[in-house]
Amino acid sequence: MRVAINSRYKYLTFEHHCPDAEVFEVWVMQPQFETHSIVQVPEWVDADQLQFGHFDYEEVANKFEFNAGKYNSGIDMQQRQREIRELENLLAERYQAHGRLLATDADEDEIAEVKDEIALILQELGGLYNA
Repeated sequence: MRVAINSRYKYLTFEHHCPDAEVFEVWVMQPQFETHSIVQVPEWVDADQLQFGHFDYEEVANKFEFNAGKYNSGIDMQQRQREIRELENLLAERYQAHGRLLATDADEDEIAEVKDEIALILQELGGLYNA
C-alpha cells in the first residue's frame, strides 16, 4: 500500500483513493495536494488505523518513513482503551445491579456474588490503568 503524506496539514492520501483513470504518483503531486512524500507501507498495516504520527521524518534524506513500532504501540493503546471502556461499562452495570439487590432485600449470597464481580472488575481495570 502506498500513502502520500502532506506534512503541512498532516494528512494521508491513500493509493486506493486515487481515481481509476489517474496514476497515483501524478495525481497526488498536483499542487492542491501539497504532497511531501510517497511512502510504501507494509500490506499488513490496516489503512483505517494508519495516522500521520506513525511516520518519522528523516531530515537528512528529506523524506518520511513508516515506523512500525509507533503503529503497533498505537494499536495496542487503542485496544487497551477499548478494554477499559468495556470494563467500565460492565462495572457501572454491576453497581446498578448491586443497588437493585440492596433495594429489594435480596439474598446475601446474591449480593456477595455481585460484590465479588465488582472487585474482580476493579482489579482488571487497575491493571489496565497502570499498563
